[in-house]
Amino acid sequence: MSGSIPTQIGNLIALTELDLSNNQLTGGIPTQIGNLTALRSLVLGLGSGGGGNRISGNIPTQIGNLTALTSLNIRGKQSHNGEINTARLTGVIPTQLGQLTNLTTLNLSYNLLSGSIPTQLGNLTRIERLWLVDNKLTGSIPTQLGNLTSLGNLNLLTNRLTGEIPTQLGNLTALYKIVLQHNRLTGRIPTQLGNLSLMTDLRLDGGQLNGSIPPQLGSLTALTRVGLSATHTGCLPDGLARVERKSLPNLPLCSSATPPSPTPSPATTPSPTPRDPDD
Repeated sequence: MSGSIPTQIGNLIALTELDLSNNQLTGGIPTQIGNLTALRSLVLGLGSGGGGNRISGNIPTQIGNLTALTSLNIRGKQSHNGEINTARLTGVIPTQLGQLTNLTTLNLSYNLLSGSIPTQLGNLTRIERLWLVDNKLTGSIPTQLGNLTSLGNLNLLTNRLTGEIPTQLGNLTALYKIVLQHNRLTGRIPTQLGNLSLMTDLRLDGGQLNGSIPPQLGSLTALTRVGLSATHTGCLPDGLARVERKSLPNLPLCSSATPPSPTPSPATTPSPTPRDPDD
């Protein structure tokens, strides 16, 4: 199927699932799609590799009307081998997406979305997968994401995010994967990430994080993949020794980075016990 998405699609008000992936659609997303208030799943699947849809323009704010949605996938076309792909969504992430409180999956990856991550996404307390990979998002990671206690997979790879990692992410005890690689984050790794006992994949490299690595990360026994920047100092928590070292900074294990022994005090000769004058 080729051409643009017809505006008449807004007449299908009883529709519960709409999957237009893997077609040859062009043009924008019609605002009339906001009339489909019975929709539970919307997949526009903008394609991957060498084919798929080539939809562009902004995300309509009217999508915020689709409060029955559990899955929203407006994934863009991933570039390969240096190709320049202009057929991607642009503009900002609408704050109205925060009204979709039944969402369990939100995928806006591989677009050209800019601006900040809306704080309103912190309202999506049922969300399990949040993917905003390879956009041009700026600003800090909202602390409100710490409200997403059902979240298992958070992927913000390759954006332009700045500031520190919010300590509130340590509240997300359902998280098993967090990818913040290739952003411009600064500061230290929060010790609170040591609360994430289900974590199997933790990637924080490719930015400007610094300081020592929290020993609490060594207690994450489920970890199988870890990426940390070379800018960290100190030592590597012993619990990370089982992880492939090429993804970790070249630091000694904390157990082998023992401090130097203190210099002993000079020996002193005890003073003689004074004799009792009556002896």
